[in-house]
Amino acid sequence: MSRFGFVFVAALLIAAGASFLVFRVVGANSHHAAPAAVTSAILLASRDLQVGTVVQAQDLSEGKWFGEPPQQAARKKEEIVGHGVIASIYQGEPVWLSRVAVAGAGAGLAATIPSGKRAVALRVNEVIGLAGFVLPGMHVDVIAAGTTPGGAGGTSAGVSACR
Repeated sequence: MSRFGFVFVAALLIAAGASFLVFRVVGANSHHAAPAAVTSAILLASRDLQVGTVVQAQDLSEGKWFGEPPQQAARKKEEIVGHGVIASIYQGEPVWLSRVAVAGAGAGLAATIPSGKRAVALRVNEVIGLAGFVLPGMHVDVIAAGTTPGGAGGTSAGVSACR
């Protein structure tokens, strides 16, 4: 056998031995059972909940969340029942604590006012007072015009976005 043949046969035997060892190591690790996925129970909406709705026990169902659930996810019905909805929650969607009013706030428009903000009633005329054009949850631009304080006689106008 020539020197080339000897080197070639030796290389094949070494490669076969290395392949066998790799196959055994990888094969041994693949037979272990995969760890079970950790699940947690969270609350899901069992029907669509619109803004202003007071959450009842029958509006909620329990669902599974794979992994650790977010801190904003409601986990117990007692946390949510009786609270007003301040942002729409759709059927099958997790119930987030940020979408319901704080305890005792009730439902309706009052519950949608964020903490630290306040609502003010304004006197309007017949034209402006038409109801039904602006509904809760809509975004509007408010334009105010009037005379400047101190009787300067000019008018001032300001534009601000209310959300």
